[in-house]
Amino acid sequence: MIRRLGPSDESAVQVFLAQRLQSSFILVANLAADGFVYEGVPYQGIYVGAFDGDALAGVAAHYWNDNLIFQAPRYAAELAAGALRASRRPCAGLIGPWAQIEAARDALGLSERPTRYNSKEILYGVELARLRTPDGLVSGSVQCRRARPEDLPVLTEFAAADMIETFGDTEGPELRTKARDSLERDMGEGILFVLEADGSVVAKSSFHGIANGAVQIGGVYTPPDRRGRGYARSVVAGSLLMARDAGESKAFLFTSEENIAAQHAYIALGFAPIGNYGIILFR
Repeated sequence: MIRRLGPSDESAVQVFLAQRLQSSFILVANLAADGFVYEGVPYQGIYVGAFDGDALAGVAAHYWNDNLIFQAPRYAAELAAGALRASRRPCAGLIGPWAQIEAARDALGLSERPTRYNSKEILYGVELARLRTPDGLVSGSVQCRRARPEDLPVLTEFAAADMIETFGDTEGPELRTKARDSLERDMGEGILFVLEADGSVVAKSSFHGIANGAVQIGGVYTPPDRRGRGYARSVVAGSLLMARDAGESKAFLFTSEENIAAQHAYIALGFAPIGNYGIILFR
């Protein structure tokens, strides 16, 4: 049985996702932020579940940005169709464990639909007690801090450049407005971080969620002319040291199988591969 989930299902959903936390983290964090309410604002989604009798066997959510996100060891195809029926909105992308989103894509008849991003990702995790601190942070040659309003102009440039480089977005005022809105939201929640070197902002990162004693890293960006200096690993490490001081114990992230430089940076911090993940975004 596939049906829409609601507050009465909260306990079962929390247990199901917590047992698969590393590959369910977006679902877990978004539920922690807004529960099952859906009013079309960021982090909110329409959730559906697959049941074998009374036992929950899979979850999918169709979020405000039209992306479908999965934790569906079984029934990914049925959940994809059920989520779109419940939301009555189009599918802009598929995110989740790779085999699950491949099954969903086939079932929805989207295998030939052009994509703007199609990446099999490596999922990494680290216990924050074992985090390795880069030399630059130890020596003080670079400093990580939470972003402030005066950082917004340069961070907007960073974020727009990242979306153009990674997703092929089109340069222009609309892109910059979208980037700034997202940055302001993250800044307001205290989850946007910058790295300074010689008085200039040289890199950024953010948390894509905080829940269950863990954080998920995202939005890591260093401008091309600043790369190769360890800035990305330093901004990630600096943010995680703050999370550890606040009582969080684990961190997760994912990066493309093709992004060797990022893989080396994260492994240097103590991250280790723990699974696979995937992102498919349609044109």
